[in-house]
Amino acid sequence: MNGKKVPLIFGVAMLAVGIWSIFGMKSGFKYLLGPFCLFIGWHSLKTAVYLTDDEVNRLNHGCADQKTQKKFEDL
Repeated sequence: MNGKKVPLIFGVAMLAVGIWSIFGMKSGFKYLLGPFCLFIGWHSLKTAVYLTDDEVNRLNHGCADQKTQKKFEDL
């Protein structure tokens, strides 16, 4: 998948897991898992909404800027 689909889908999935864990689980583990999943999901959704397609592609594919990429190719 390209562009903003990856962080968007991941963010929605993590928000769903976070909400389910807070309201659906009965153990005390929900207080650790729920906020963590909500935080990761919210961060991922912000990435999908506010970053440009080039920035998201760079994050998804691990490609650094040209200067850093050339530096690693020289090694």
